[in-house]
Amino acid sequence: TSLNLDSKKLIINGVRYIPLSAVQYTSLHPIDKKVIIGENRNMNFDGKVFVGRRLQIEGTDFSFDYDNFMIDLGNINFLSLKVPSPEDSVRDNYGDEELFEINTLIQSSSGELYIDHPNNKSGDKNHSSSLYPIFKTMEYSYVYYNHIMNGVYKRQNFFFEIDTFVIKEIRSFDFFDVKFPGRFSSAGIFSEFYDTLRVRVEDYSLGLEKSDTISGFDL
Repeated sequence: TSLNLDSKKLIINGVRYIPLSAVQYTSLHPIDKKVIIGENRNMNFDGKVFVGRRLQIEGTDFSFDYDNFMIDLGNINFLSLKVPSPEDSVRDNYGDEELFEINTLIQSSSGELYIDHPNNKSGDKNHSSSLYPIFKTMEYSYVYYNHIMNGVYKRQNFFFEIDTFVIKEIRSFDFFDVKFPGRFSSAGIFSEFYDTLRVRVEDYSLGLEKSDTISGFDL
């Protein structure tokens, strides 16, 4: 642990994780086990944020704002989501709802995570709004396909560009709530078109189904 006398910030090493809200299942995990603490319990770190058992955010230049009880996610590398089964609720050995990881990473650039109402930092269940945690992106996000077919689909021109979006009630969204409208670019195979990514039942990946029109697609 060291104190920067110029910035008056405390640098703490060896931090495995910091729980932010037990009620909202939210914690931060510094990738280099280092956290910089400033005034009023604000923190800066690089690493991962786990939210509501359903969302993982990894990146750098993250800033925890204690007063507003939120995290400014300056540079997001990727988002990873989990969803319950589309069938009847499946329970694990502990009786909790079993969640399945979506086999597609969403690559983003920046966003904001609102952990709980600023007046409910203690996590009082009686005062916790069901809307929280809330995550929103500030710019376009992307899904790439260069990991399949031996990399034949190059990320610079074969991708799905997701519009800015907001996810509320992260602790409880279900399989069918995961929808990401945006634009699909197929390296000129088809003309670009707008559609919505959804979770595929077959393999828990994000995909889309596009029915051919009478006139077909423009090639």
